[in-house]
Formats: sequence, C-alpha cells, structure tokens
Amino acid sequence: MATVALPAALWLQTGPAAAQYCDNLEGQEVKVSGTIDRMVEAAGVIFFRDRKTACQFGMVTHRNDKGCKPGAQVEVSGKLIKNKFLPDTYDIDRSGKPAAETPICK
Repeated sequence: MATVALPAALWLQTGPAAAQYCDNLEGQEVKVSGTIDRMVEAAGVIFFRDRKTACQFGMVTHRNDKGCKPGAQVEVSGKLIKNKFLPDTYDIDRSGKPAAETPICK
C-alpha cells in the first residue's frame, strides 16, 4: 500500500511543494516518463508530467526525436535541470547521450 501511496501523493502535489521536491533532484541523473500533454511545434517543445515524481517537464526535441507528439508515451534519461523559461518546469540535459538513446516516444 505504501508503494502506491507515495507516487499518488507526489502526483497530487502541485505548485511550490512539487517544485521544491523537483528542485532537490536538480543536477542528478534521472529517468522520467509520462504522457505528452501538449507540444509547441514551432519551438519543438513537448510538455509532460513524470509519473513517479510529478515534476512538469518542458523539453526541447531534436530533429531526430521521432514519434514525440501529444498523447504519445515518452521516456527520457539524463541530468535534471530547471527550465530557463518556465517557472516550476524542468528539462533534461541530454548532452553526451547518443541521439538514438533518448528520448523514446511511442
């Protein structure tokens, strides 16, 4: 029961509480996944909330990131960083990762 309660509690966190938890993960290697909520095609940015931590991500996609569109499942790994443009939103630093390795959109 406790293993279900923790992710559920994190999912329900919003605003400062969730952001503070996510801030504590900054600079750490993480693997996050979720459903893409929306996309700004002109900027190549996808938005999703991580299932485990409830952190909100706004991640810039690269040319070779295939299948990343609203409704798709995304999984990405790398160093968690704060999004420079949107408060309480995070990004993944994928530098040094092979392009084919991350993200995976299905």
